Amino acid sequence: MPWLQTDPMEQQVQFFLEYKRGDRTIVDLSKKYGISRKTAYKWLTRFREEGYKCALIPRSRARKTPLKRIDSQLESRIVGLRQQKPRWGGKKIAELLMTKYPEYGKIHASTVNRVLTRHGLITPRKRSRVKYGGIHSVQEGKSESNDIWTIDFKGDFVLGNKLRCYPLTIQDFETRFLLCCHGLSEPKISKCIDIMDLVFTEFGLPRVIHSDNGTQFVSGGFGGLNMLSVWWIKQGIMPKRSRPRHPEENPRHERMHRELKAETAKPPKADFNQQQVAFNKFRYEYNCERPHEGIEMKTPASIYTPSNRAYNRKDKLDDYSELFDVQRANNTGAIKLGRRKFQLSLALRNEPIGIKLKTPNDVELYYGPIFLGEANLQTGGMIDRTKIPKRGKHIK
Repeated sequence: MPWLQTDPMEQQVQFFLEYKRGDRTIVDLSKKYGISRKTAYKWLTRFREEGYKCALIPRSRARKTPLKRIDSQLESRIVGLRQQKPRWGGKKIAELLMTKYPEYGKIHASTVNRVLTRHGLITPRKRSRVKYGGIHSVQEGKSESNDIWTIDFKGDFVLGNKLRCYPLTIQDFETRFLLCCHGLSEPKISKCIDIMDLVFTEFGLPRVIHSDNGTQFVSGGFGGLNMLSVWWIKQGIMPKRSRPRHPEENPRHERMHRELKAETAKPPKADFNQQQVAFNKFRYEYNCERPHEGIEMKTPASIYTPSNRAYNRKDKLDDYSELFDVQRANNTGAIKLGRRKFQLSLALRNEPIGIKLKTPNDVELYYGPIFLGEANLQTGGMIDRTKIPKRGKHIK
């Protein structure tokens, strides 16, 4: 296009002349001269306000206000802190510096980022494509401390002694407080219960525990309950889970796992003892030193309080109300209604099942507060109401 090969001033002259003739719109002229509509309107405004000749005078691109030089000592502290904590960005470093050195007054994250860029300590990162999701938007309303705990296994990795490490992590959803980070040799349910027993003793009980659909938390039986979730229900905790293949529904926990891996497992430590020391160090820094943007640049330890629900190690459910008939499942987790036998789950063997009549031929089945599903006494059919919706559908 020949008009794109002319110098900028000649291009503006041609633009003004064509616009003055009035036979082309601003949109057409913008496309023709390869400029945005914002630039076109800026040129026309100058033309009207300053006249033809003044409008063509090149403008300086220099900064209109002088750039305030940063104190050399503060700059060295910024660089030193970044070298100590290479995963921290400008906001966190600025917040920590203002806490440790109040004499500097307000330190802006942009100032810190400018220093880090000048010293080559910032690597550009692609923007995340995930915009929505999470426990709040999908499953829960606004929560408070200990309303929701999230639990997950960080991806396993091989230690220096060739043994595999399976880190179990538990986090308070609202305050980001990392309650547990423990490396296990096997991801067994019995080991999860042992660790959670210690966590419940120290911090009390949450209202809800949110997990993914790993085999440690969900079974393939009726109701999706396993030994761990049955134990939670006995303690008065409601189990919740994400949709399959939707890790973005637990974004805070996944984000914490990314930091955990970067700071403790790259490279892995020699054995379990050294790896646990690294986990403990990370947990202390994450809870007590690291400011979190999602909680107004506070630390989780400064706002988290233990639960007022005491842990009593209950081994049975609370009694059902008078609305239910109760039948204890047999050793295989089955119950008999009328002439038909209904297989529920091995996790529910010898457990009391609440039965509520819906129609003469249909009953609703409950385990404590969990609505398991429905059974038809005539056909023997069962509908599992705990099934997670297929991918792309939201949980009601």
